[in-house]
Formats: sequence, structure tokens, C-alpha cells
Amino acid sequence: MITIPVDEGYAFDYLSILQIKFKKKLISEYIYNKCKTNIINQIGYNKTNKIIKSKEYSKLLKSNETVFNMVNLAKKDKILASVVNNENYNRFLLKKEIIKKFFKDKIQLEIKN
Repeated sequence: MITIPVDEGYAFDYLSILQIKFKKKLISEYIYNKCKTNIINQIGYNKTNKIIKSKEYSKLLKSNETVFNMVNLAKKDKILASVVNNENYNRFLLKKEIIKKFFKDKIQLEIKN
């Protein structure tokens, strides 16, 4: 498996996507847990759980589920790409909230225009 450096917001975004895919039975729990364990090994169990239980993560999880559902609608031309893009940008802002609240001394690597 390849490990790449990403900012903390991106890491929790990815974890939330895996959580949605597990919930929808698209991946195994093993894959979700492997990612979560990797995060725990880097920032600690308590901080990881504090973030996962936060309202910020909850909003990010909901946004990712919305994006996931919108992409499926877009595949069938039942929703405009601009609507999907707007929610995807909202998701980006939610990742910034996680960094701002839990990782004040860190920089965000991802940039959107």
C-alpha cells in the first residue's frame, strides 16, 4: 500500500468517504478500520475519536454522503454538474473547519479555486 502525505482535513475526508462506502456495503470494514488505525497511529486514539465524534466531522460525513448520492444522480443526468460542484466546494470548506478547530498549527495542502 502507498502512503502519501496529506493534510489532516483531507485524511478525515477520506476516512468519512470510506465510512459511507462501508455503510453502503461497497467496501469491507477492514478497509475502513485500516485507514482509521493509520490515522490513530499518527495523531493518537483520543484525538481521532474526538474528531470523529465532533459536529464538524458529522457535517463532513453528511456532505460526503450528499456528494456521493449527487454523483450517482449526475451519472443519469438527473442533476446539474454545477449543483454537484457546489456541494463538493461545501465539502472542501468543511475540511477546512476540521483543520481550523483541531489542527490550528497545521497548514492545509489542498487548494480549490
